[in-house]
Amino acid sequence: MGGVVGTRYPAIATSPQTTIGFLVVVAGLSAGTVMRNLDYVTPETLALKDFQRQPRNPRTLYRIGCEGEEDPAKLATMLRRCVGLSKSRGYFYAGTSFSYRRDLGDTLLTLGRIDEAEVAYQEALLENNGPLQESQTLFPLAVIASMKYRPGEAEGLFQRAMSLETSILPQIEEAYQFHQSRMEQSQSTEPQRVSNG
Repeated sequence: MGGVVGTRYPAIATSPQTTIGFLVVVAGLSAGTVMRNLDYVTPETLALKDFQRQPRNPRTLYRIGCEGEEDPAKLATMLRRCVGLSKSRGYFYAGTSFSYRRDLGDTLLTLGRIDEAEVAYQEALLENNGPLQESQTLFPLAVIASMKYRPGEAEGLFQRAMSLETSILPQIEEAYQFHQSRMEQSQSTEPQRVSNG
């Protein structure tokens, strides 16, 4: 093997024009990569880019319209759109069927739209994936039943939620005690029926 440069790999021998051409290509590709990566600087820009590519993707709509939204009315509208888009596609992404509906129930309850919230929670209950999610829907359903003066139903829902022993058990027990005191109070203030005999 000789000691002359360029004789071992003659195809690698380069001229200044080849080197400059190579550097121009590398610089162009690097600039393109940097420009593309500017879209992914924040989660918001990434979600917007996704939404431009797939406007009927409910997960992207959720990221753009729901995360960080502080107006409950706008949030409820966006959550309804997410549920509607998923239904129209014929499937929900893993876990979203429950979370969109539960979040919608939470938002509607915040807005005081109790009947609509109850429907959203009932739909979420059918989609739950374990004890925590089940208790996250039974709990508000029990509160709604209590608010609507359906004590038997509320009692059953509270009991089911408490039997699951999840991390939200202390909040459920506190609400249950409030429910019991309300029911006792309402029974003591009912007018006594007097028989005419």
